[in-house]
Amino acid sequence: MGAHDQRPSFYEGQFLSAADLDAAVSYPRVQQARHQLGAHTWGIATGLTLLERPAPGAPDRVEVIVQPGLAWDGFGRSLVIERPQRLDEALFESIAYAAAVDAQPPVGSGSGRLVKLWMRYDELAVRPPQPGFEPCGDGDTHARVQESFAFGMGDQPGNGTLRANVTVGAVNTPAENALTSFDAAAPTLWDSSVPHQTFPEEGRPPVWWLPLGLVRWVARDGALGYFARRDLVKSDNAADRARALRRYVGTVAQNIESADGAVVVHRRDENPLLANRLAKLLASGYKWDDLKKDLLWVEGHARIVGDAKLAGGALLLRDGDGGERKTPLYVSRWGDHQLADGARELRVAIGPDTQIDNRLVVGPELPGASPANLAPRLVVTSGAGPTKKDAEGRVGVNTRDPAAALEVRGDWDGAEDGALRLSGSKPTLRFAGGGDEADAQWIAQLGDKGQGQWRLAVRTQPGQWAPAITATTAQRVGIGTDAPTGRLTVEGLLQPQQGKLSIFTAGADIEYDGGGDQLFVVRQAPAGVTSLQGMKLGVETAAPAHKVHVKGDRIRLESTDGLKVVDLRADGSQVDLQSETSHLYLRSTTPAAQGAPVRHVVVNAFPEDGLVGIGRVPVSAKLEVDGPVRLGPLAALFAMGCNRAIRAVIGAVDAGGNAAANLQFSCARTGMGNYTVNFAPAFAAPPVVLATPIDSSNDDNLLTVRNVTAASFQVIVRDVVNAAAQASNTPEPQDGAFSFVAFGAA
Repeated sequence: MGAHDQRPSFYEGQFLSAADLDAAVSYPRVQQARHQLGAHTWGIATGLTLLERPAPGAPDRVEVIVQPGLAWDGFGRSLVIERPQRLDEALFESIAYAAAVDAQPPVGSGSGRLVKLWMRYDELAVRPPQPGFEPCGDGDTHARVQESFAFGMGDQPGNGTLRANVTVGAVNTPAENALTSFDAAAPTLWDSSVPHQTFPEEGRPPVWWLPLGLVRWVARDGALGYFARRDLVKSDNAADRARALRRYVGTVAQNIESADGAVVVHRRDENPLLANRLAKLLASGYKWDDLKKDLLWVEGHARIVGDAKLAGGALLLRDGDGGERKTPLYVSRWGDHQLADGARELRVAIGPDTQIDNRLVVGPELPGASPANLAPRLVVTSGAGPTKKDAEGRVGVNTRDPAAALEVRGDWDGAEDGALRLSGSKPTLRFAGGGDEADAQWIAQLGDKGQGQWRLAVRTQPGQWAPAITATTAQRVGIGTDAPTGRLTVEGLLQPQQGKLSIFTAGADIEYDGGGDQLFVVRQAPAGVTSLQGMKLGVETAAPAHKVHVKGDRIRLESTDGLKVVDLRADGSQVDLQSETSHLYLRSTTPAAQGAPVRHVVVNAFPEDGLVGIGRVPVSAKLEVDGPVRLGPLAALFAMGCNRAIRAVIGAVDAGGNAAANLQFSCARTGMGNYTVNFAPAFAAPPVVLATPIDSSNDDNLLTVRNVTAASFQVIVRDVVNAAAQASNTPEPQDGAFSFVAFGAA
């Protein structure tokens, strides 16, 4: 210990020298300094802020006032300002004028520069002795030492030394090396607070500059400059930079002992009676025994740089007053009651199981709401409804209200992201049913049966999986097989003897290996509709020429009871439509709801078509019948001319010679009662023509048929008008309508 650590001790009748009195003053002063630098670190304790007040003379000009406050430096010396101190502009007169920052146009509107402001301890000797009472020695004979302060500016105020060295024992060293100077393995003393130093006593006080903040100084050319608003240039971030420069005192301790059950950390400038604070809760009637269960109260935001460890407890998330409101929310570690390692759980509670509408929501904040809402990137609900199934809880990705046990929402926009992606070596999705699903187990898997090949398989026994559906990177699909050979390959599972069916293989569109039973059966149960549209179907031919093309000797149509069979046969030299079991009908039926029949049975309708024979092979006629032909609904009439080719033309002509069109004839009036009928086409020979008048008004009409040829005939018809009806009182002939029938060789 140095001499200044000797505690003065007095006795009766002692002669006191100035040194004794100095020791009485020095001892508590040094001990106070050791406490300030041992239990604390140097810096600002309170106040000493820089206040700006508008001042006249230039745009944005201010005067800077250093507010009252207390600090101590690295030598444990107190720096006290008891009343506001106006900062003298003369301190900054050494800053040279620079037009680039001080005279931006218009002149006088320069923003200047930010300059650091410092404060240091200073002392002055005051109250010298009265004349004639000075001692003979050369020592200081002042009766008082005025502890004061001085301001400095710039990056290196004063003579350029921010902090003088400290003396520890016989070593003079920078304060941060006060430990490493004696032990290279010791830590650096970054706070520079050395309570075990030898404190300076005599001579000029060593410097230790305390940073106060920043001021904005605008220099002038040929005149003293002035202070401007510190925040004049927003991009300078002056307020943040000033706060980064200031240094406040800290506390050095290992243990913080609670005086009465709770330690409270809060901002000094905030009212302790604000809502949710300990003092407020106590004043509101909360029980102290409940409140002091929380040893540390941090009344504000907290930041931890490094790990935060919860040892044997949980992270309880409560309301502002510390209550859970019947909805416990917490994160906890579980399983440490077990002696063995492992089998631990990280538990996240979102309320009791009686509440079904709580959520765990993970996602980014959404703007515009207060308090801020979250985008539901991951949502876990405590339940979804009153039923057991709903109350089991649900998980959603990108949805706040999942509608299933797991709902994943992701829009596909071609960016190859998708809603759900499984990756890794042979990624597999497994489905396991319980007893109510016959313990069935399925997997959806990629790559296990070929590179890039996807399959859906069912477990047949432990370790064995039978393929249900397979898809390859060559766009082939297999059903019941892991090796599809075509675009679609179906292989029998329950009846393997049915073989394999492949669609769009390298050699065929449909390929069937025949199987053991040699059957290829297509069945619909219940009955439905199978339609092949816009294509040609070939049976036993690879080049169908028509909609249906069968290459073979027979097509069979059979009734469901097997009693009626119709074969279309192409065996031998004939083509037969044959029925061996029932009548064979050719029908063209018009449903009654469609009115008059519009459908017909037509056989060899065109001239180039062949002949039709009934009971014989036709030789020359379009229709040849070997045997009688019965006609009429009672089949009581026989067809006329069965032994001869007969054609009939039937028509009616009005008195003007007009006839209906498209009846294989035409007519022309050539004179009074004279008409010529032309056949179209002509008969093979002159026909037999029968004609008769139509609707004659009297019984005196005359009609004669003349000049009958294969192409035409003439009709002369007279309708004689009664003489009494004529002015001349004589009979006169008139035109007359007639009808006719012509029978002749076709």
